[in-house]
Amino acid sequence: QSTWGLQESLMARKRKLGEVLSLESPSTAAMSASNFSAADYALQVSNRWHGRETQISLLSSLFTENNSGVYGSVPPIVVYGISSTGKTGVVKDLLQTMHCLYAFVDCVQCHSQRLLLNKLSKQLQPLLDPQQKFKGTSLKTDRLDHFARLLRSLAAKAPEDIRHRVIYLVFDAANRLQHVESAFIQGLLKLHEYTNLNVCCLFLTETIWPSFWTEAALVGSSFPVTIFFPPYSRAEMVSILERESTSDVNGVLYRRFLDLLFQTFEPVCRDLNEFRYLANLLFPKYIAPLQQGKDIPVSVTAADVGILYKHISPYFRRVLQTLFHHDVGLEDLTESNLDLNSISTEAELMAGSVRGKLEFELPLSSKYLLLSSYLASYNPVQFDKQFFTKQGRKRVRKSSKSVHKSSRKHHISQRLLGPKSFGLDRMVAIYQTLMKIEEYDDDLTADVYSQITSLVNLGLLSRVSTDILDAPKLKCNVSFDFISILCRNIKFKLSEYLYDPGLGAI
Repeated sequence: QSTWGLQESLMARKRKLGEVLSLESPSTAAMSASNFSAADYALQVSNRWHGRETQISLLSSLFTENNSGVYGSVPPIVVYGISSTGKTGVVKDLLQTMHCLYAFVDCVQCHSQRLLLNKLSKQLQPLLDPQQKFKGTSLKTDRLDHFARLLRSLAAKAPEDIRHRVIYLVFDAANRLQHVESAFIQGLLKLHEYTNLNVCCLFLTETIWPSFWTEAALVGSSFPVTIFFPPYSRAEMVSILERESTSDVNGVLYRRFLDLLFQTFEPVCRDLNEFRYLANLLFPKYIAPLQQGKDIPVSVTAADVGILYKHISPYFRRVLQTLFHHDVGLEDLTESNLDLNSISTEAELMAGSVRGKLEFELPLSSKYLLLSSYLASYNPVQFDKQFFTKQGRKRVRKSSKSVHKSSRKHHISQRLLGPKSFGLDRMVAIYQTLMKIEEYDDDLTADVYSQITSLVNLGLLSRVSTDILDAPKLKCNVSFDFISILCRNIKFKLSEYLYDPGLGAI
Protein backbone atom coordinates (compact mmCIF):
# COMPACT_ATOMS: atom_id res chain seq x y z
CA GLN A 1 0.00 0.00 0.00
CA SER A 2 2.87 2.41 0.77
CA THR A 3 4.41 1.78 -2.68
CA TRP A 4 1.05 2.33 -4.34
CA GLY A 5 0.58 5.58 -2.43
CA LEU A 6 4.04 6.80 -3.49
CA GLN A 7 3.28 6.08 -7.14
CA GLU A 8 -0.08 7.88 -6.91
CA SER A 9 1.64 10.89 -5.32
CA LEU A 10 4.26 10.92 -8.06
CA MET A 11 1.67 10.75 -10.84
CA ALA A 12 -0.38 13.53 -9.26
CA ARG A 13 2.64 15.82 -9.02
CA LYS A 14 3.67 15.06 -12.60
CA ARG A 15 0.14 15.85 -13.87
CA LYS A 16 0.10 19.07 -11.90
CA LEU A 17 3.50 20.11 -13.23
CA GLY A 18 2.56 19.17 -16.81
CA GLU A 19 -0.69 21.16 -16.68
CA VAL A 20 1.10 24.26 -15.42
CA LEU A 21 3.92 24.12 -17.97
CA SER A 22 1.68 23.33 -20.94
CA LEU A 23 -0.47 26.43 -20.43
CA GLU A 24 2.34 28.96 -20.10
CA SER A 25 5.19 30.34 -22.16
CA PRO A 26 8.75 29.07 -21.49
CA SER A 27 9.74 32.09 -19.41
CA THR A 28 6.53 32.00 -17.39
CA ALA A 29 6.81 28.25 -17.02
CA ALA A 30 10.27 28.65 -15.51
CA MET A 31 8.86 31.10 -12.94
CA SER A 32 5.92 28.82 -12.13
CA ALA A 33 8.23 25.82 -11.81
CA SER A 34 9.98 27.57 -8.91
CA ASN A 35 6.86 26.88 -6.85
CA PHE A 36 7.70 23.18 -6.89
CA SER A 37 10.08 21.82 -4.29
CA ALA A 38 13.28 19.88 -4.86
CA ALA A 39 11.45 16.70 -3.84
CA ASP A 40 8.94 17.17 -6.68
CA TYR A 41 11.71 17.40 -9.27
CA ALA A 42 13.63 14.53 -7.67
CA LEU A 43 10.58 12.26 -7.88
CA GLN A 44 9.94 13.15 -11.49
CA VAL A 45 13.51 12.57 -12.66
CA SER A 46 14.07 9.48 -10.46
CA ASN A 47 11.23 7.78 -12.29
CA ARG A 48 13.39 7.89 -15.43
CA TRP A 49 16.75 7.02 -13.81
CA HIS A 50 16.59 3.87 -11.71
CA GLY A 51 19.26 3.49 -9.04
CA ARG A 52 20.18 7.18 -8.94
CA GLU A 53 17.60 8.43 -6.44
CA THR A 54 20.20 9.61 -3.89
CA GLN A 55 22.29 11.56 -6.42
CA ILE A 56 19.20 13.12 -8.02
CA SER A 57 17.94 14.24 -4.61
CA LEU A 58 21.29 15.87 -3.80
CA LEU A 59 21.52 17.63 -7.16
CA SER A 60 17.92 18.88 -7.08
CA SER A 61 18.41 20.27 -3.59
CA LEU A 62 21.64 21.94 -4.69
CA PHE A 63 20.04 23.51 -7.76
CA THR A 64 17.12 24.77 -5.66
CA GLU A 65 19.45 26.33 -3.08
CA ASN A 66 21.50 28.00 -5.82
CA ASN A 67 18.42 29.61 -7.36
CA SER A 68 17.42 31.03 -3.99
CA GLY A 69 20.92 32.04 -2.92
CA VAL A 70 22.66 35.39 -3.05
CA TYR A 71 24.96 36.65 -5.78
CA GLY A 72 28.38 35.00 -5.86
CA SER A 73 27.50 32.31 -3.31
CA VAL A 74 27.23 29.43 -5.79
CA PRO A 75 30.09 26.92 -5.37
CA PRO A 76 31.37 24.79 -8.25
CA ILE A 77 29.99 21.25 -8.50
CA VAL A 78 31.98 18.11 -9.35
CA VAL A 79 30.04 14.99 -10.37
CA TYR A 80 32.42 12.04 -10.67
CA GLY A 81 32.25 8.31 -11.31
CA ILE A 82 33.31 5.75 -13.90
CA SER A 83 31.77 5.67 -17.36
CA SER A 84 28.20 4.41 -17.93
CA THR A 85 26.93 5.48 -14.53
CA GLY A 86 24.39 8.04 -15.77
CA LYS A 87 26.26 11.23 -14.84
CA THR A 88 25.66 13.15 -18.07
CA GLY A 89 22.09 11.94 -18.58
CA VAL A 90 20.97 12.65 -15.02
CA VAL A 91 22.49 16.14 -14.91
CA LYS A 92 21.06 17.20 -18.29
CA ASP A 93 17.63 15.73 -17.50
CA LEU A 94 17.50 17.48 -14.14
CA LEU A 95 18.64 20.83 -15.55
CA GLN A 96 15.97 20.66 -18.26
CA THR A 97 13.25 19.55 -15.87
CA MET A 98 14.03 22.36 -13.43
CA HIS A 99 14.22 24.89 -16.32
CA CYS A 100 17.73 25.97 -15.40
CA LEU A 101 19.84 28.15 -17.67
CA TYR A 102 22.83 26.10 -18.77
CA ALA A 103 25.39 25.58 -21.53
CA PHE A 104 26.80 22.12 -22.19
CA VAL A 105 30.20 21.40 -23.70
CA ASP A 106 31.98 18.09 -24.35
CA CYS A 107 35.69 18.42 -23.56
CA VAL A 108 36.49 15.49 -25.87
CA GLN A 109 35.19 17.31 -28.94
CA CYS A 110 36.28 20.76 -27.76
CA HIS A 111 39.90 19.85 -27.10
CA SER A 112 41.27 23.41 -27.08
CA GLN A 113 40.37 26.59 -25.21
CA ARG A 114 39.19 28.29 -28.40
CA LEU A 115 36.76 25.51 -29.29
CA LEU A 116 35.50 25.30 -25.72
CA LEU A 117 34.87 29.03 -25.33
CA ASN A 118 33.24 29.34 -28.76
CA LYS A 119 30.88 26.46 -27.96
CA LEU A 120 29.88 28.09 -24.68
CA SER A 121 29.35 31.54 -26.19
CA LYS A 122 27.09 30.17 -28.97
CA GLN A 123 24.85 28.50 -26.39
CA LEU A 124 24.81 31.39 -23.93
CA GLN A 125 23.85 34.14 -26.37
CA PRO A 126 20.22 33.00 -26.93
CA LEU A 127 19.84 32.47 -23.15
CA LEU A 128 21.07 35.95 -22.17
CA ASP A 129 19.77 37.73 -25.27
CA PRO A 130 16.28 36.30 -25.99
CA GLN A 131 15.31 39.44 -27.91
CA GLN A 132 18.39 39.10 -30.15
CA LYS A 133 19.70 42.60 -29.51
CA PHE A 134 23.22 41.38 -30.26
CA LYS A 135 22.26 39.40 -33.37
CA GLY A 136 25.10 39.46 -35.87
CA THR A 137 27.77 40.06 -33.22
CA SER A 138 30.84 37.86 -33.62
CA LEU A 139 30.98 35.23 -30.86
CA LYS A 140 34.35 33.72 -31.70
CA THR A 141 36.98 34.08 -29.03
CA ASP A 142 40.11 32.24 -27.99
CA ARG A 143 40.83 33.94 -24.66
CA LEU A 144 39.02 33.75 -21.37
CA ASP A 145 39.11 37.53 -20.80
CA HIS A 146 37.40 38.09 -24.18
CA PHE A 147 34.80 35.48 -23.23
CA ALA A 148 34.16 37.24 -19.90
CA ARG A 149 33.85 40.59 -21.69
CA LEU A 150 31.29 39.08 -24.08
CA LEU A 151 29.21 37.71 -21.19
CA ARG A 152 29.38 41.03 -19.39
CA SER A 153 28.07 42.87 -22.45
CA LEU A 154 25.27 40.31 -22.84
CA ALA A 155 24.41 40.54 -19.13
CA ALA A 156 24.09 44.34 -19.34
CA LYS A 157 21.21 44.03 -21.82
CA ALA A 158 19.69 40.82 -20.42
CA PRO A 159 16.24 40.94 -18.75
CA GLU A 160 16.20 41.47 -15.00
CA ASP A 161 14.83 38.01 -14.16
CA ILE A 162 17.58 36.31 -16.17
CA ARG A 163 20.40 38.33 -14.60
CA HIS A 164 19.51 37.06 -11.13
CA ARG A 165 19.25 33.40 -12.12
CA VAL A 166 22.11 30.92 -11.93
CA ILE A 167 23.80 30.00 -15.21
CA TYR A 168 25.40 26.57 -15.22
CA LEU A 169 28.42 25.84 -17.40
CA VAL A 170 28.49 22.04 -17.73
CA PHE A 171 31.82 20.47 -18.75
CA ASP A 172 31.43 16.82 -19.75
CA ALA A 173 34.58 14.63 -19.64
CA ALA A 174 36.19 17.36 -17.55
CA ASN A 175 39.18 15.15 -16.75
CA ARG A 176 40.45 16.24 -20.19
CA LEU A 177 41.05 19.66 -18.59
CA GLN A 178 43.97 18.26 -16.59
CA HIS A 179 46.30 19.31 -19.43
CA VAL A 180 45.00 22.89 -19.36
CA GLU A 181 46.82 25.56 -17.41
CA SER A 182 45.57 26.07 -13.86
CA ALA A 183 45.00 29.77 -14.66
CA PHE A 184 42.26 28.77 -17.10
CA ILE A 185 40.45 26.67 -14.46
CA GLN A 186 40.85 29.46 -11.95
CA GLY A 187 39.39 31.95 -14.42
CA LEU A 188 36.36 29.71 -15.03
CA LEU A 189 35.71 29.47 -11.30
CA LYS A 190 35.79 33.28 -10.99
CA LEU A 191 33.58 34.13 -13.94
CA HIS A 192 30.91 35.47 -11.59
CA GLU A 193 33.34 38.21 -10.52
CA TYR A 194 34.18 39.21 -14.10
CA THR A 195 30.66 39.07 -15.59
CA ASN A 196 28.29 40.18 -12.77
CA LEU A 197 26.37 36.94 -13.33
CA ASN A 198 25.68 33.99 -11.06
CA VAL A 199 27.84 31.50 -12.97
CA CYS A 200 28.27 27.97 -11.62
CA CYS A 201 30.78 25.55 -13.18
CA LEU A 202 29.58 21.93 -13.15
CA PHE A 203 32.26 19.37 -13.98
CA LEU A 204 31.42 15.80 -15.05
CA THR A 205 34.49 13.61 -14.73
CA GLU A 206 35.60 10.01 -14.36
CA THR A 207 38.31 10.90 -11.85
CA ILE A 208 38.25 12.69 -8.51
CA TRP A 209 38.85 16.41 -8.74
CA PRO A 210 42.32 16.57 -7.08
CA SER A 211 43.71 14.51 -9.95
CA PHE A 212 43.25 17.32 -12.48
CA TRP A 213 42.99 20.43 -10.30
CA THR A 214 45.86 21.94 -8.38
CA GLU A 215 45.38 23.88 -5.19
CA ALA A 216 46.37 27.00 -7.11
CA ALA A 217 43.22 26.71 -9.21
CA LEU A 218 41.06 27.03 -6.08
CA VAL A 219 42.78 30.12 -4.66
CA GLY A 220 40.08 32.69 -3.93
CA SER A 221 37.29 30.32 -5.05
CA SER A 222 34.73 28.29 -3.16
CA PHE A 223 35.59 24.68 -2.43
CA PRO A 224 33.72 22.44 -4.89
CA VAL A 225 30.75 20.30 -3.89
CA THR A 226 31.44 16.70 -4.93
CA ILE A 227 28.79 14.09 -5.77
CA PHE A 228 29.81 10.49 -6.44
CA PHE A 229 27.98 8.23 -8.90
CA PRO A 230 28.84 4.63 -7.92
CA PRO A 231 28.85 1.81 -10.49
CA TYR A 232 25.54 0.07 -11.08
CA SER A 233 25.11 -3.21 -9.27
CA ARG A 234 24.04 -6.32 -11.16
CA ALA A 235 20.50 -6.09 -9.80
CA GLU A 236 20.23 -2.44 -10.86
CA MET A 237 21.49 -3.17 -14.38
CA VAL A 238 19.05 -6.08 -14.75
CA SER A 239 16.20 -3.89 -13.56
CA ILE A 240 17.16 -1.10 -16.00
CA LEU A 241 17.35 -3.50 -18.95
CA GLU A 242 13.99 -5.01 -18.04
CA ARG A 243 12.37 -1.58 -17.97
CA GLU A 244 13.92 -0.63 -21.31
CA SER A 245 12.92 -3.86 -23.05
CA THR A 246 10.51 -3.42 -25.96
CA SER A 247 10.05 -7.14 -26.60
CA ASP A 248 6.62 -8.72 -26.30
CA VAL A 249 7.90 -11.91 -24.67
CA ASN A 250 7.05 -12.68 -21.07
CA GLY A 251 9.25 -11.18 -18.39
CA VAL A 252 10.36 -14.54 -16.96
CA LEU A 253 11.98 -15.56 -20.25
CA TYR A 254 13.76 -12.22 -20.61
CA ARG A 255 14.96 -12.41 -17.00
CA ARG A 256 16.41 -15.90 -17.67
CA PHE A 257 18.25 -14.50 -20.69
CA LEU A 258 19.65 -11.57 -18.68
CA ASP A 259 20.85 -13.88 -15.91
CA LEU A 260 22.65 -16.02 -18.47
CA LEU A 261 24.07 -12.91 -20.17
CA PHE A 262 25.49 -11.55 -16.91
CA GLN A 263 26.92 -14.93 -15.87
CA THR A 264 28.85 -15.05 -19.14
CA PHE A 265 30.01 -11.46 -19.56
CA GLU A 266 30.10 -9.96 -16.06
CA PRO A 267 33.65 -11.27 -15.26
CA VAL A 268 35.05 -9.13 -18.11
CA CYS A 269 32.48 -6.34 -18.41
CA ARG A 270 30.65 -4.07 -15.97
CA ASP A 271 29.51 -1.47 -18.49
CA LEU A 272 25.75 -0.85 -18.68
CA ASN A 273 25.92 0.46 -22.25
CA GLU A 274 27.76 -2.67 -23.36
CA PHE A 275 25.19 -4.94 -21.68
CA ARG A 276 22.41 -2.96 -23.34
CA TYR A 277 24.06 -3.48 -26.72
CA LEU A 278 24.60 -7.21 -26.07
CA ALA A 279 21.00 -7.73 -24.92
CA ASN A 280 19.59 -6.10 -28.06
CA LEU A 281 22.00 -8.10 -30.23
CA LEU A 282 21.66 -11.58 -28.73
CA PHE A 283 18.10 -11.83 -27.43
CA PRO A 284 16.53 -12.39 -30.91
CA LYS A 285 18.95 -15.32 -31.34
CA TYR A 286 18.12 -16.63 -27.87
CA ILE A 287 14.38 -16.96 -28.54
CA ALA A 288 14.77 -18.17 -32.15
CA PRO A 289 14.25 -21.91 -31.32
CA LEU A 290 10.94 -21.12 -29.58
CA GLN A 291 9.46 -19.15 -32.44
CA GLN A 292 9.50 -21.59 -35.36
CA GLY A 293 7.01 -19.39 -37.19
CA LYS A 294 4.59 -19.36 -34.26
CA ASP A 295 4.01 -17.28 -31.17
CA ILE A 296 6.42 -17.71 -28.28
CA PRO A 297 4.90 -19.94 -25.56
CA VAL A 298 3.82 -18.27 -22.35
CA SER A 299 5.53 -20.83 -20.10
CA VAL A 300 8.99 -22.28 -20.65
CA THR A 301 9.84 -25.76 -19.38
CA ALA A 302 13.20 -26.93 -18.03
CA ALA A 303 13.82 -28.77 -21.30
CA ASP A 304 13.28 -25.54 -23.23
CA VAL A 305 15.81 -23.76 -21.02
CA GLY A 306 18.43 -26.38 -21.88
CA ILE A 307 17.69 -26.06 -25.58
CA LEU A 308 17.97 -22.29 -25.42
CA TYR A 309 21.29 -22.44 -23.55
CA LYS A 310 22.76 -24.92 -26.01
CA HIS A 311 21.59 -22.76 -28.91
CA ILE A 312 22.95 -19.43 -27.61
CA SER A 313 26.34 -20.64 -26.32
CA PRO A 314 28.18 -20.43 -29.71
CA TYR A 315 26.88 -16.91 -30.20
CA PHE A 316 28.10 -15.92 -26.74
CA ARG A 317 31.58 -17.25 -27.55
CA ARG A 318 31.61 -15.42 -30.89
CA VAL A 319 30.63 -12.07 -29.39
CA LEU A 320 32.99 -12.52 -26.44
CA GLN A 321 35.92 -12.37 -28.86
CA THR A 322 35.01 -8.88 -30.07
CA LEU A 323 33.67 -7.39 -26.84
CA PHE A 324 33.54 -3.55 -26.87
CA HIS A 325 34.42 -3.46 -30.60
CA HIS A 326 30.84 -3.80 -31.90
CA ASP A 327 32.18 -5.39 -35.10
CA VAL A 328 29.58 -8.16 -35.03
CA GLY A 329 26.03 -7.37 -36.12
CA LEU A 330 22.87 -9.42 -36.13
CA GLU A 331 23.34 -10.21 -39.80
CA ASP A 332 26.79 -11.67 -39.03
CA LEU A 333 25.52 -14.06 -36.35
CA THR A 334 24.82 -16.95 -38.67
CA GLU A 335 25.91 -20.55 -38.36
CA SER A 336 28.41 -20.09 -41.19
CA ASN A 337 30.15 -17.28 -39.29
CA LEU A 338 30.50 -19.05 -35.93
CA ASP A 339 33.83 -20.73 -36.73
CA LEU A 340 36.05 -19.62 -33.86
CA ASN A 341 39.22 -20.81 -35.58
CA SER A 342 38.84 -18.54 -38.60
CA ILE A 343 41.54 -15.87 -38.84
CA SER A 344 41.01 -12.66 -40.79
CA THR A 345 43.53 -11.70 -43.43
CA GLU A 346 45.72 -8.63 -43.07
CA ALA A 347 43.65 -6.71 -45.60
CA GLU A 348 40.44 -7.49 -43.68
CA LEU A 349 42.01 -6.39 -40.41
CA MET A 350 43.25 -3.15 -41.95
CA ALA A 351 40.17 -2.17 -43.91
CA GLY A 352 37.41 -3.99 -42.04
CA SER A 353 36.14 -5.38 -45.33
CA VAL A 354 33.76 -7.86 -43.69
CA ARG A 355 31.30 -5.20 -42.59
CA GLY A 356 32.58 -2.08 -44.35
CA LYS A 357 34.00 -0.53 -41.18
CA LEU A 358 37.42 0.82 -40.28
CA GLU A 359 39.29 -1.28 -37.76
CA PHE A 360 40.50 1.85 -36.00
CA GLU A 361 38.64 5.09 -35.38
CA LEU A 362 39.75 8.58 -36.38
CA PRO A 363 38.28 12.01 -35.59
CA LEU A 364 35.94 13.35 -38.25
CA SER A 365 38.36 16.11 -39.23
CA SER A 366 41.21 13.56 -39.59
CA LYS A 367 39.02 11.45 -41.88
CA TYR A 368 38.44 14.43 -44.14
CA LEU A 369 42.14 15.28 -44.05
CA LEU A 370 42.98 11.74 -45.14
CA LEU A 371 40.34 11.97 -47.89
CA SER A 372 41.81 15.32 -49.01
CA SER A 373 45.28 13.79 -49.20
CA TYR A 374 43.95 10.92 -51.34
CA LEU A 375 42.25 13.35 -53.74
CA ALA A 376 45.43 15.45 -53.90
CA SER A 377 47.50 12.32 -54.68
CA TYR A 378 45.25 10.89 -57.40
CA ASN A 379 43.73 14.02 -58.99
CA PRO A 380 45.77 16.11 -61.45
CA VAL A 381 46.38 19.65 -60.26
CA GLN A 382 44.66 21.20 -63.27
CA PHE A 383 41.38 19.50 -62.31
CA ASP A 384 41.14 21.01 -58.81
CA LYS A 385 39.19 24.00 -60.07
CA GLN A 386 36.85 21.68 -61.93
CA PHE A 387 36.12 19.45 -58.92
CA PHE A 388 36.19 21.91 -56.01
CA THR A 389 34.35 24.98 -57.28
CA LYS A 390 30.61 25.36 -57.81
CA GLN A 391 30.92 26.25 -61.50
CA GLY A 392 33.32 23.40 -62.11
CA ARG A 393 31.13 20.80 -60.37
CA LYS A 394 28.12 21.90 -62.44
CA ARG A 395 30.11 21.40 -65.64
CA VAL A 396 31.29 17.99 -64.46
CA ARG A 397 27.73 16.81 -63.82
CA LYS A 398 26.49 18.06 -67.19
CA SER A 399 29.34 16.67 -69.27
CA SER A 400 30.44 13.67 -67.23
CA LYS A 401 29.74 11.19 -70.03
CA SER A 402 31.80 13.06 -72.60
CA VAL A 403 34.65 13.63 -70.14
CA HIS A 404 34.83 9.94 -69.27
CA LYS A 405 34.65 8.94 -72.93
CA SER A 406 37.49 11.23 -73.95
CA SER A 407 39.58 10.41 -70.89
CA ARG A 408 39.45 6.69 -71.65
CA LYS A 409 41.16 7.37 -75.00
CA HIS A 410 44.04 9.53 -73.79
CA HIS A 411 44.64 8.76 -70.10
CA ILE A 412 45.59 5.83 -67.93
CA SER A 413 43.91 5.50 -64.57
CA GLN A 414 45.99 7.16 -61.87
CA ARG A 415 45.20 4.23 -59.56
CA LEU A 416 47.42 2.09 -61.82
CA LEU A 417 50.24 4.62 -61.77
CA GLY A 418 50.21 5.07 -57.99
CA PRO A 419 49.95 8.13 -55.75
CA LYS A 420 51.71 11.37 -56.61
CA SER A 421 53.24 13.80 -54.17
CA PHE A 422 51.41 17.03 -53.37
CA GLY A 423 52.02 20.24 -51.50
CA LEU A 424 50.70 20.76 -48.00
CA ASP A 425 48.92 23.98 -48.99
CA ARG A 426 46.99 22.18 -51.71
CA MET A 427 45.85 19.47 -49.31
CA VAL A 428 44.65 22.01 -46.74
CA ALA A 429 42.80 23.97 -49.45
CA ILE A 430 40.97 20.80 -50.57
CA TYR A 431 40.14 20.00 -46.95
CA GLN A 432 38.64 23.44 -46.31
CA THR A 433 36.61 23.17 -49.52
CA LEU A 434 35.22 19.78 -48.49
CA MET A 435 34.26 21.21 -45.09
CA LYS A 436 32.27 23.95 -46.80
CA ILE A 437 30.65 21.52 -49.25
CA GLU A 438 29.57 19.19 -46.43
CA GLU A 439 28.40 22.23 -44.39
CA TYR A 440 30.40 21.42 -41.30
CA ASP A 441 31.27 23.96 -38.64
CA ASP A 442 34.44 26.00 -39.15
CA ASP A 443 35.61 24.86 -35.72
CA LEU A 444 36.55 21.52 -37.30
CA THR A 445 39.46 23.23 -39.07
CA ALA A 446 41.23 23.83 -35.75
CA ASP A 447 44.61 22.17 -35.15
CA VAL A 448 44.76 20.86 -38.71
CA TYR A 449 48.54 20.72 -38.82
CA SER A 450 48.82 18.71 -35.61
CA GLN A 451 46.36 16.18 -37.04
CA ILE A 452 48.42 15.94 -40.23
CA THR A 453 51.43 15.11 -38.06
CA SER A 454 49.40 12.37 -36.38
CA LEU A 455 48.45 10.90 -39.79
CA VAL A 456 52.13 10.88 -40.75
CA ASN A 457 53.06 9.13 -37.51
CA LEU A 458 50.35 6.51 -38.17
CA GLY A 459 51.86 5.80 -41.58
CA LEU A 460 48.74 6.90 -43.47
CA LEU A 461 50.70 9.78 -45.00
CA SER A 462 54.41 9.90 -45.82
CA ARG A 463 56.66 12.90 -46.18
CA VAL A 464 58.42 13.08 -49.54
CA SER A 465 60.51 16.24 -49.21
CA THR A 466 62.73 17.13 -46.28
CA ASP A 467 62.43 20.88 -46.71
CA ILE A 468 61.57 22.61 -43.46
CA LEU A 469 61.37 26.24 -44.57
CA ASP A 470 59.45 25.54 -47.76
CA ALA A 471 56.06 23.85 -47.84
CA PRO A 472 56.66 20.11 -47.40
CA LYS A 473 55.44 17.58 -49.94
CA LEU A 474 53.42 14.56 -48.83
CA LYS A 475 52.02 11.40 -50.35
CA CYS A 476 48.96 9.35 -49.41
CA ASN A 477 49.64 5.70 -48.50
CA VAL A 478 46.11 4.28 -48.23
CA SER A 479 44.51 2.12 -50.90
CA PHE A 480 41.34 2.72 -52.88
CA ASP A 481 39.51 0.04 -50.88
CA PHE A 482 40.46 1.73 -47.63
CA ILE A 483 39.36 5.19 -48.79
CA SER A 484 36.10 3.71 -50.17
CA ILE A 485 35.22 2.32 -46.74
CA LEU A 486 36.14 5.64 -45.16
CA CYS A 487 33.82 7.46 -47.60
CA ARG A 488 30.96 5.12 -46.74
CA ASN A 489 31.66 5.82 -43.08
CA ILE A 490 31.29 9.59 -43.52
CA LYS A 491 28.67 9.26 -46.32
CA PHE A 492 30.80 11.01 -48.93
CA LYS A 493 30.38 10.41 -52.69
CA LEU A 494 33.96 9.80 -53.80
CA SER A 495 33.08 9.26 -57.48
CA GLU A 496 32.01 12.92 -57.85
CA TYR A 497 35.43 14.27 -56.83
CA LEU A 498 37.93 11.66 -58.07
CA TYR A 499 39.45 11.89 -61.54
CA ASP A 500 39.46 8.32 -62.76
CA PRO A 501 38.16 7.31 -66.22
CA GLY A 502 37.15 3.79 -65.21
CA LEU A 503 35.63 4.63 -61.85
CA GLY A 504 31.96 3.91 -61.24
CA ALA A 505 29.71 4.90 -58.36
CA ILE A 506 30.73 3.55 -54.97
